[in-house]
Amino acid sequence: MVSRIPAAHPEWATRHRQPGTELKKINGRYYLYAVKSVYDPGSKKTKKKSLGIIGSISEKEGLLPSEKGLLKAKLKDTVSLPITRISDREYGFSLYFCQQVEKEIVPALKQYFADDWTLILALAYCRMLHHSPLKNIPFHLRCSSLPQLLSMECPEEQVVSQTLRKIGAQRNNMVRYMHGFAEDDDCVLVDATDISCNSSHISLSKKGYNSDMTFEPQVTLLYIYSAKTHKPLFFRLVAGNIKDVSILKNALVESGINKAVFISDKGFYSEANVERLDELLMKYIIPLRRDNSAINYSLLNAIETKPSYFKFRNRYIFYTAYPHNDKQICLFLDGRLKEDEKTDYLNRITTMPEKYTQKGYGQKIQTMGTIAMLHNGGPIEKPEDVYVNYKSRGEIEQFFDCYKNSIGAHASGMQNEDALHGWTFINHIAMQVTYGLFDQLKRKKLTKWYSINDVILHLSQIRKVQVNENDTYISEIDKKTKTILSKLKISVT
Repeated sequence: MVSRIPAAHPEWATRHRQPGTELKKINGRYYLYAVKSVYDPGSKKTKKKSLGIIGSISEKEGLLPSEKGLLKAKLKDTVSLPITRISDREYGFSLYFCQQVEKEIVPALKQYFADDWTLILALAYCRMLHHSPLKNIPFHLRCSSLPQLLSMECPEEQVVSQTLRKIGAQRNNMVRYMHGFAEDDDCVLVDATDISCNSSHISLSKKGYNSDMTFEPQVTLLYIYSAKTHKPLFFRLVAGNIKDVSILKNALVESGINKAVFISDKGFYSEANVERLDELLMKYIIPLRRDNSAINYSLLNAIETKPSYFKFRNRYIFYTAYPHNDKQICLFLDGRLKEDEKTDYLNRITTMPEKYTQKGYGQKIQTMGTIAMLHNGGPIEKPEDVYVNYKSRGEIEQFFDCYKNSIGAHASGMQNEDALHGWTFINHIAMQVTYGLFDQLKRKKLTKWYSINDVILHLSQIRKVQVNENDTYISEIDKKTKTILSKLKISVT
């Protein structure tokens, strides 16, 4: 509610009133506005017209001019000078991006891509903010403050294409760059996904089945992640029709990483696949289907009365472990999950009696809430570590969702193999920054309220306005954006 009754205002507020101004109380705070009287021919009366806010007033600090008011005053003072140029560029995300790459990424890029590091960063910025194809990158950079922050010229489209092929031809430098982000005591996880790539000029583009079970031209993108931080460490591209697990081993050899564990989904297990992993001397965790004959459910009898348990995400997991063909099977019981599955099955007996029966419930109740995993030791030995690292696979799957959606990398339009490798390297840089942002959201427990793209969008709405050569101003920031900046402790000033 707005109050305009002068008698209701305290002296420390009214002292700032001058002719041509009006004092307003809005939501308990005082503001001073410029006004003037104008004649209304319709009503034949004089009305008060607001000319905009001058500033806010507090008892302690007095009159605080608004940023918009200062800008108007500045323009008024310089009205006699010719305004030759006004520009408005994206600034908030550009500054945040530069802050995030400054410590580790920039030094590594300068070392291995000394001539092209600024353009690599500019391309990664465009992938994150705009999911931009190559042809639009010069336009997006001209509308951004990033070139000024990186002290670079905006490139032409031809330069972008040539540089991308140049970067892609330097696989050795890419590998050296990625080596610098792996930690000696960190265990890593490996997985792969398919990227659509319909080009006859790329030898890696081969027809193969993808996650949608369609037979399309594609390349296989294999990734290695940190088990500790879940950040992307290393990538390798292989032909889209090669699914043999040997590609995992080759990627590990190239990466120089020793402590690696392959974590599969439930559909991967077969004796042939396990034998192949053993031949390659790879360490692995493979979940077993609940009907696998190797699982000994009788070991769970009275398991909840024994001290073999650990806490995971505010719930307790009971476990047992036993040898199986020179390996080990870890069998886990999640009581909360078991209750959920029991409730779900009993509900289905009522709603779908043709498929779910009391007899079936009795047959399945022993396996409800359980998960069994086959593993062969290595850097992961304890059952608790086996469970925690398997659950981290969800983070890996989230990585690929992020890779394909947050930076729009589900398909490649490249028509040259070097360009494809360069494009994938640019996406890798973008994902390093993206996961840094995701880690910030996770540590502040904000993932329920804000997505990665939410933060990027709000940052990108912070603009820098330039008038003539030397006068620049940061645009006003809305309340929600200020809240995000405050919670993440991001500074854009």
